[in-house]
Amino acid sequence: MSTTRISTLLALAVAVAFVALRADEARAWVAWGPVWAQHNTTYDTSALSSSWRPVADFGAQQWTDVTNSDWTYNSDNSSSNDITVGSIDGSGGVLATTTIYFSGGIINRAVIKFDSSENWYLGTGAPGGSQMDGRSVASHEFGHALGLDHTQSGNCPSGSGRATMCASYPVGTSYMRSLEADDQDGVSALYPLSPTATPTHTPSNTPTAGPTATPTATDAFTIGGPRPTDTPTPRPPTQTPTSAATQTVAPTSSPIPTSTPEASPTRTPVPTRTPTNPPMCIGC
Repeated sequence: MSTTRISTLLALAVAVAFVALRADEARAWVAWGPVWAQHNTTYDTSALSSSWRPVADFGAQQWTDVTNSDWTYNSDNSSSNDITVGSIDGSGGVLATTTIYFSGGIINRAVIKFDSSENWYLGTGAPGGSQMDGRSVASHEFGHALGLDHTQSGNCPSGSGRATMCASYPVGTSYMRSLEADDQDGVSALYPLSPTATPTHTPSNTPTAGPTATPTATDAFTIGGPRPTDTPTPRPPTQTPTSAATQTVAPTSSPIPTSTPEASPTRTPVPTRTPTNPPMCIGC
C-alpha cells in the first residue's frame, strides 16, 4: 500500500495589514483531509535539547487539553513521530516544517522540524521584539500534525483573538500559544468526544482532496499551505524568501510528484519589510 506525504512550511514574509475578523464567520478552521485512525498519538523529543523539550510538550498539551475533544498527545521516545531542530534554509526563511505521512486517508506518521537558524525565544515569559516564540510555533505545528490546515484569514485578526492555526504569527508576541475557540472547534470536529474507550474516525475516501486551502497571510510571516505528492517521502522544501510590502502575502506550495518524497512549496514574497516589530508566521 502506498503512502503519501504532505509537507507544510512556516515561511517568512512581511505585509502591512491584518484581515479583520468577520462576525459572521461560522467556521474558519480547515482540515487537510487525512486524520489519525485513533484519537491519540505519540511524539518523540529525544533529539531535542533540554531547553526545547518543554517547548514541544507545551505545544502538544494545548491540543490534549481541549475539553470537547478526546484527542491526546503523549510523549514517547520510541515514537516515529519525531520532533527535531535543525537546518532548514537559514535565518529569516522557513521557521518550521510539519510533514504528514498517510495512506487511504489515515495518517500514520507526523514529523515536526524547527529551523535552528532562527532567533528563538524558548522561555515561558514574553519574547523580545525580534524573537520567534517557540511555544507559539509549537502549538501551531502540533495542530498540523493532528490534521488541521491553516485557519481562514477571516478568523485571523491582530491581537489576542488570533487563532493559533492562522497562517502567520506577529514577531515578538506570545498570544498564539493558547488555542482560540476556532482551533478548539477544529480538533473537536476531527476527534469528537466518544463514549467508547477507543474511538475511531472514518476519514474521507479521497485524502488529498479534503478542504485544504492556501491561506492569504497578512501582517505576518506566512506559512505555505500543504500540498500532497504521489510518493512516500518528499524532497526537502524550497523557499524563495525576499522581503516586501504589499497588502497580503499569498504563499503557495507546489507539489513535485517525483520519486523524491518531499513537496517543494514556494513562496511569493512581498517587496519591502516593515521596520519595527515585523510579525512572523508559524508553521504549518
